[in-house]
Amino acid sequence: MISRTKVDDYFAKRNELLEELSELENTEKFIKETAKTIDELNKEKEEHSEIIQLINQDKSDLEREIAAAETEKKDRESKIVKRYEALLKLIESTNEKLKETGCDIALSQDDLPQTHLKIEPPAAPVTPVLSGGLPSPFPNFNFRNLFQPMLLEQLGSFSTNSPTPQFRPPPHMAAAMQHHQLKVTDHQSPPMKVVKNFL
Repeated sequence: MISRTKVDDYFAKRNELLEELSELENTEKFIKETAKTIDELNKEKEEHSEIIQLINQDKSDLEREIAAAETEKKDRESKIVKRYEALLKLIESTNEKLKETGCDIALSQDDLPQTHLKIEPPAAPVTPVLSGGLPSPFPNFNFRNLFQPMLLEQLGSFSTNSPTPQFRPPPHMAAAMQHHQLKVTDHQSPPMKVVKNFL
């Protein structure tokens, strides 16, 4: 009986050992697989970090470019407004001269290109009004025959031959466009792809 008890005790303890070994093996396997997963996550994190840095750099570049473009836009708008105002004054003074010479034609503001910019109309000049008017300095000369054909010809050629303005990017925008085209494009975010296609 004693020997039987010893044998049973041996096998019981042996089974306990096998269970412990099995649990140890499972724990080691879990640690190994988890460590492998952590390494993969770290590598992926580094790759994503590089991508995020590229995206942030692209974003900063575009923000600088758009700031420069906004400044250039304001300067160009100011110059255009001054050109419009100068042309409006020229139209007014020219029409006054044409009226004085007896021509029945006049330049029109409608000939100017349409714009959304706010253009201040020229101030009306204050001129004395004479009841009898001024006599023509050249009573026997018909100014209509002199001005009308030339003006009509010039206005007609202006309306038919004026080239359609084409957009040209400013130098700094053109350089930025070429810079982005030459960059390594292993990865680009969808917003950057959209902006690149627009540029």
